[in-house]
Amino acid sequence: MKLKNISVILILIILLQIFIPTLVTFAEDDTIVFENRNLKRLLIKEGYDADNNGEISKTEIEAVEKLEIPYQYSVNNLKGLEYATNLKKLSYDLPSN
Repeated sequence: MKLKNISVILILIILLQIFIPTLVTFAEDDTIVFENRNLKRLLIKEGYDADNNGEISKTEIEAVEKLEIPYQYSVNNLKGLEYATNLKKLSYDLPSN
């Protein structure tokens, strides 16, 4: 009896590990999580937050074809920019010495 209960619990744990990540992905909609908040701020400043909700979605970032990152933004991580599938030109200003 105990072995059967343990087997059922193990099966439930395995099923939860398989299906929960999928459910979470759909529950979060298509908002991009940027590791560098300055990159997100720049995209919002450049007008890519089409619905003005303070977030950048995967749909919104597809509109980015060109992005110039000023050094003042201190962007040191481009995580999230991989969703900019139409990006053709990316440049980063370096400070002048």
